[in-house]
Amino acid sequence: MTDTKNTIVQLTARQQDLENQIERKNKKKGEVEKSLEDARISLVKAESQRDEAIARTTELKGSVSELKQENKDIREQFNHYQQRTSEDRQQERLQFRR
Repeated sequence: MTDTKNTIVQLTARQQDLENQIERKNKKKGEVEKSLEDARISLVKAESQRDEAIARTTELKGSVSELKQENKDIREQFNHYQQRTSEDRQQERLQFRR
């Protein structure tokens, strides 16, 4: 009878230890799941920011292309103006000499 009671006491203590371990493991599991969810949220935010940055970069590249074309057009107009002005001056000189 005494041996049985000792066995019951030991088994009860072992059961309590196991229940405590399960509780700690479940708590740790909850913390890991929370950490994982936080990481997923951060990942979604980072992907969103990346997509916005890509869109903005594409937009800026388009603006740069437009500005380059505008600059090219202005240079061509300026060169044409200079050439026309030079021709006009040459014509004026010829007329003056005549």
